[in-house]
Amino acid sequence: LTKYLTDFFADERYLAIKDPRMNDYIELWQAVLADINVQPAEIILIRNPIDVVNSNSRAWHRDATLALRQWQVRTLLSLRDTKNQNRILITYEALFNETLPTLKRIADQLQLPWPSDEGTLQAEIDGFIDPNLQHSDSAQSLADFKADNNIDPDAKTLYLLAVRAANDPEFFESEEFDLKIK
Repeated sequence: LTKYLTDFFADERYLAIKDPRMNDYIELWQAVLADINVQPAEIILIRNPIDVVNSNSRAWHRDATLALRQWQVRTLLSLRDTKNQNRILITYEALFNETLPTLKRIADQLQLPWPSDEGTLQAEIDGFIDPNLQHSDSAQSLADFKADNNIDPDAKTLYLLAVRAANDPEFFESEEFDLKIK
């Protein structure tokens, strides 16, 4: 991995990798990046576990219990293993429904460059995001999620904790949040 990154991205100032399976190997990636003197910035995207389970069922025909447990493990690993890192937690809904302000928040938090012409960026976003391609959206409000008694209590607690942290960056970086994740 070190050789690959060094060979193929040596001249790049920024490298973004999006893969939910990376949560399984966060510590490995952190070590590789440290070896090549690259400071990681982690964007943690939290999505309603019901939507994740539905997506896994539709795309991979995965058992719902397995998909839910995998969501829990990956979510916990991403929240635990990025502690004390340059990171931000956002919700899938914010990224999908409030894309420009959410991207601006990410850029500000991670000290990334931001274009001077937001209108052009918004037009690119509008041309890129197709709501018709969102096949696994329960359209469940947070209140409905809280009231849903068919959701595993541990998964419900984790998701609500993560949503709170995504909406309250100070709480996200607090010892209280860290203890709850542990």
